[in-house]
Amino acid sequence: MPRVFVRCLAVTLLAVASVSCSSDKTTTQPLPEVTLADCPSAITISGLTYSPASCKIRAGGSVSIQVSSTHPLAPISTNTNPIRPASTGGSATTVFPTAGVYTYECTTHTASGMKGSITVVP
Repeated sequence: MPRVFVRCLAVTLLAVASVSCSSDKTTTQPLPEVTLADCPSAITISGLTYSPASCKIRAGGSVSIQVSSTHPLAPISTNTNPIRPASTGGSATTVFPTAGVYTYECTTHTASGMKGSITVVP
């Protein structure tokens, strides 16, 4: 009987040791709360900046971004970015169906840093 107990104890200790040795130190952290201001219905141009330069909106919402011939609008990444290029019409309205961060720029003033981003939250 003592041999069975010792064997069971040894197996249990080995199992616990292997679990604790094999676990990695990374833990899944929840995403931080987005602390950006809510997007207004229209993002405007002020000098060589968009106002606001960054904001958030709920998925399914829409935002208009001011454009002109001197401030043409273009998405920075076009893979899943719903923002489409525009250079006339006063503004370009975009619906954001999917959560993510979508960036855009004034193609004339890219070197001046005229860029913006819209963070879409679920």
